[in-house]
Amino acid sequence: MTSTANHHNHHYRALLSFYGLLGLFTGALGVLGVGIYQDWLVMGHRLTSVRTCLTFFRSHLWYLAVLVLLVALLAVILGRFGFFLGGQLASSRRLTAQVAGVRIPLPGDLSGLVTRHGLTGRVFYTGDEAPYAFTCGLVRPSVVLSRGLLASLDREELEAVLLHEKYHLSHYDPLKVCLGRAMARSLFLIPLAGFLWRGYAQAKELAADRHAIGQMGDDLGLSMALWKMIPRTRELPVNVPLVGALGAVELRIAQLVGGPAAARFPIAPGRQVVTTVAVLFLALTFFTASCA
Repeated sequence: MTSTANHHNHHYRALLSFYGLLGLFTGALGVLGVGIYQDWLVMGHRLTSVRTCLTFFRSHLWYLAVLVLLVALLAVILGRFGFFLGGQLASSRRLTAQVAGVRIPLPGDLSGLVTRHGLTGRVFYTGDEAPYAFTCGLVRPSVVLSRGLLASLDREELEAVLLHEKYHLSHYDPLKVCLGRAMARSLFLIPLAGFLWRGYAQAKELAADRHAIGQMGDDLGLSMALWKMIPRTRELPVNVPLVGALGAVELRIAQLVGGPAAARFPIAPGRQVVTTVAVLFLALTFFTASCA
């Protein structure tokens, strides 16, 4: 019961981080959109300025300057989002092609585990001697395991890794990684976006571990697998939207050694949340109820 509760706690923290980031992204675009629309109306003489405002702040020069600034900022955010999203999609396609090129049939032991956990057709086995495991693919994600991994782990350890990756696959984490990373990088002027992205990246790995431990009944298999994989796993490109068994290593070790309480972390500092919400609210109020 405790393991299940902890899994749900990390799972909901991951969801809160991701959808909080999504809300921040859409909220920032919404505020900019409202500001652009308001200034456009004033520039077109379809909205009258409030007479209590200073003369300069009721002039077309002021509204033109604000309009140019807002359009430029919106273009930068959307441009960065498209650039980083496109880069990740291209990297994902290249990785999928590389995996397909070295894919070999599943061995008997692995095939049995794959069937047992309902992952038939969703696990790619490669002939690579380097030990690794990760989940990739956006619309229909797949788990990738290497021959080197199978040679390093016993059956219990392999099953724990497979269950960890199954969590990522079931919750479309590669797609969320792709979108979340692009949103966080596009909102470079808002520090809260970075905190939310890091919170999601850490919470999803802890949730995947708790899921594996809950299914296995103990943490021995996962602990041994993690201990064996850390010094031997080669690094993968950081711009590829994938999730793997070695994400958030320090927190995962803390959780396995000291329990869930040892891996607690704030999703985002409270002051960052309050400040960001207040700034967006004031900006929206200014565009809808100030000199416009």
